[in-house]
Amino acid sequence: MLPATTPAAGRLRLIYGNRARHTAQEVIKRFDKAFSNRHTFESHFQEVYRYFLPQRDLYTYRGDSTPGQRKNLQIFDSTPVRASYKFAGKVMQTLFPPFRRWVKLEAGSDIDPTQRDKIDEILEEEVTPVLFDYLDQSNLATEGHEACLDLVVSVGSMTVQDSGSSNILQFQAVPLYQLVLEEGPWGTIETVFRNRKLSVRNIRREWPRGQLGPTLERLLRESPDTQQEIIEANIYNPDDRSNSYLCVAKGEEHVIYEEELDQSPWINFRWSKVPGEVYGRGPAMEVLPAAKSLNRVTELVLRNAALAISGAWLGLTDGLLNPHTARIRPGRIIPVRKPNALEPLKSSHDFDVSALVTKELREEIREAMLAKDMGPVDAPNKTATEWLLRQQEALRDNGSNFGRLQQELVASIIEKSVGLLQSRGKLPDFRVDGREVRVRYVSTLSRAQDEEDVAVWQQLWQDVLALGPEIANLGIKTEAVPEYLAKLRGIPTKLVRSEQEREKLQQMVAKMANTGNQLNATDAQQQAAASQQQPGQIAA
Repeated sequence: MLPATTPAAGRLRLIYGNRARHTAQEVIKRFDKAFSNRHTFESHFQEVYRYFLPQRDLYTYRGDSTPGQRKNLQIFDSTPVRASYKFAGKVMQTLFPPFRRWVKLEAGSDIDPTQRDKIDEILEEEVTPVLFDYLDQSNLATEGHEACLDLVVSVGSMTVQDSGSSNILQFQAVPLYQLVLEEGPWGTIETVFRNRKLSVRNIRREWPRGQLGPTLERLLRESPDTQQEIIEANIYNPDDRSNSYLCVAKGEEHVIYEEELDQSPWINFRWSKVPGEVYGRGPAMEVLPAAKSLNRVTELVLRNAALAISGAWLGLTDGLLNPHTARIRPGRIIPVRKPNALEPLKSSHDFDVSALVTKELREEIREAMLAKDMGPVDAPNKTATEWLLRQQEALRDNGSNFGRLQQELVASIIEKSVGLLQSRGKLPDFRVDGREVRVRYVSTLSRAQDEEDVAVWQQLWQDVLALGPEIANLGIKTEAVPEYLAKLRGIPTKLVRSEQEREKLQQMVAKMANTGNQLNATDAQQQAAASQQQPGQIAA
């Protein structure tokens, strides 16, 4: 059974002074090495952001963009931009839709089979409601969407930490521009660096228990608004599987703050990944050539449309008409000496080919970004079944990508949120490791996969039933089918009879049947005895 709810000790250990586990020089050296590995991706990231998420492009402006700055002046077709936001929304609705329960906690493989039903009931009725109550009160819906937008390009990233308030869970999306990553030996992201510039005044406010170096102390007194480059490092320690968090001032090579954590606050997730590369490749990278072509074709179409609307003119310089200053406006009379001093220039503009090209490019982009238009909801010949089948087909086509997201995103959210709630004593102490407690996904993707299993079962039952009811009951455990289908459909455990309950019910029915048979036998004996009596005799 799960133990009583008690605060989990040892989840946070502060380290000060000479007890520091990592030096500033070590952190900076590892950061510089990891940053050089990311440098080869930067030009690619910049180009993808420019066409798909121009407002989030921090690479072109090197992080120094002015708030409110217009960054989409070179965008002539908004299809990639709109598809990016639809993609982020589709990922959220598929994996962790707001204000819905998108996972179930169940007993793992190490739990005694005789105790699993009881543990499942506790997890479903006592643990899961508390977990999702805090998730719904948190800012996961807003910060998760921001992180999914960066997933369009490469890596989505956010942190989850204790807010210090009653809500506990505090998520924060971190832009890709600030991330520098290190990968472990099995392809998982283990060490994360965040590079950003802060004013000295805000450094003191963000790490109030930190210790500023001599240079920062002087700047805090004389020029507190001076920008200082800060490296936040979350270094994984494989010897004891802990995580060291450090804040380092790069300019003076000084550790401002350090603490040791049992779990990393970082949640980093990728759409797809090339072996040997740390940074993922989002769906926008796959269709970047199509986006560039679409933007260029649309630009040419707009220029051609301007020529078709206003026209181009030939003007003869004859003393009265100066073509350099003449302006063509409706209702304006331009004096000329010769009738043909000003005449329109014939231009060739054929929009048929351009319309065909843009249509194909837009469809290619929408399909890759999971934003393909299925037509109006009220269109004829559109049934709910067809919509469901199309959705399932789109999810199956990207099953491997969503499988990675389930592991790197959904499982990480649950594991780290459970750890923070346990440290506050809001949940009992257990491990979400698949052996003690495992995560069962009940989101849209998982339901689509479960519906396929239900369809397979239905087809099997029809085939077996054709052989006869007796053979079907002998070959299939029909008494276990309701529990199997209920689990696939996500029916609460308390509404479904377990195997032990079914056995008790069968024993009760058998006992009642035996009692009934005995009563019937007694009645039959009495009736037989009465029929054998002579007329006029009275039965004893």
